Amino acid sequence: MERIKELSERRSDPERGHSTDESPWIYITSAADCLANVRHSAWIRADQTPEEMQAQVDAFMEASPALRSNQPAEPGWFIEEKIGFYGYGPCLGEELAGISAIGRGIAEYGEAFVAYAMEHPGDGQHSEQLLSEFEEYYVATFPDAETCIDEFLEAMGWSHALERLIAEQGIDCPIDFDRSCIWEKYKQAWEVIEGRNGTIYVFNT
Repeated sequence: MERIKELSERRSDPERGHSTDESPWIYITSAADCLANVRHSAWIRADQTPEEMQAQVDAFMEASPALRSNQPAEPGWFIEEKIGFYGYGPCLGEELAGISAIGRGIAEYGEAFVAYAMEHPGDGQHSEQLLSEFEEYYVATFPDAETCIDEFLEAMGWSHALERLIAEQGIDCPIDFDRSCIWEKYKQAWEVIEGRNGTIYVFNT
């Protein structure tokens, strides 16, 4: 009952009004009703299991005015719009298992998951394997490349070592690492994906 209730609360008007919930959602439309010039559409959360999504799609299709009439109609549905996917590029298709994998990955990990999914599209058929791979290889997120380099130098102990050298040797002129060289070597050791606004996502290779 809860699934049906959630679906009907998100049923959209022609302007496709939707919740401000940041979770990923898909806006589906009945093909039969569309052909009959009838608006029968709904927002469905994409971060549910395939089974939960299927139950909502089934309930949505059972309520189709065109399919409930005695006139011949074309069954099926399609995605008109999606929100909360961070501009995810590849087409989601209509396989609920794939949509669910992308949706749950986004709900759990945000844009980092989208960055990985877009970089590893595979054969275009997303599955649980994509989510498992992300969880296995994901390392960290940094607001920009400079912060990533700073964290790396700190983790390696190089920043402290340089400070100690400067103090011990009484060096009074500017001295620093070749950060561009370090960045290039860093990207060879890890998979680095740049997201929106320069955000850096790091993965094991």
